[in-house]
Amino acid sequence: LVFALIDPTADSMELVNAGHYAPLIVSADGTAKFARTTPRRPLGTDPDDRTSSAFRFGTGDTLLLYTDGLVERRDEHIDIGLARLGDCAPELAREDVESALKSVVSQVQGDVREDDVTALAIRRA
Repeated sequence: LVFALIDPTADSMELVNAGHYAPLIVSADGTAKFARTTPRRPLGTDPDDRTSSAFRFGTGDTLLLYTDGLVERRDEHIDIGLARLGDCAPELAREDVESALKSVVSQVQGDVREDDVTALAIRRA
């Protein structure tokens, strides 16, 4: 689970991550950074205090949430899949976020269909 609370009155958001890969924040200028949060266990595995981490999230920035099926491959280290996502992510700064998301998912996933893939892009207007 990744939980995001976006403050409508400020250029900020808070994220809580319970055992998921780090969300990606793409700034309006195309700079992409993984939102590193305090590592936590997946929900339901053990009692664990959840703390949020604050991030800048300004006008035109895009938050990308995705399932592991987008970046994991059985025959490669996870860092390769995450790097592939990071390399494609600046495309999410394009004006049409829907077509940009489709393009990013297609490029990162390629022809591999080993797992389900879900990706959600949230653009700050």
